Amino acid sequence: MVTKQDWIDALESGQYEQGKFALKNNNEFCCLGVLCDLFVKEGIGEWEEDVNTNDDVEFIYEGVTFRGTIPSSIYTKFGLDTSIGDDTDTYVTLLNYLVTMNDVDGRSFKEIAEVIKEKLPDSVEPDSVKEK
Repeated sequence: MVTKQDWIDALESGQYEQGKFALKNNNEFCCLGVLCDLFVKEGIGEWEEDVNTNDDVEFIYEGVTFRGTIPSSIYTKFGLDTSIGDDTDTYVTLLNYLVTMNDVDGRSFKEIAEVIKEKLPDSVEPDSVKEK
């Protein structure tokens, strides 16, 4: 079972090269791609080369292909749909905030891990994500 702490540890480990605008591109991962990779290592989902590009790798989960975001069942169970800030904030959900930090602001995985520690609910239910 992949946990919030597993994701934080992976982001802080230095084992992942950071990339942008795709879950996985060659050997680079966005912050959400790191989470997907943890699921792949648990046998939940898989990586498959995108035949239409030279670099992108797609995350396959329950027969559906994902390239730039993660399945709603995963982000919901991890609490990434949690609203942060008020109506005047640019960022509406934690998912959007993390993507912006990674892809637009160029924040490091360690900085992103700190936000996950602070803002991701501790009551996540990743055990309800289906194994395939």
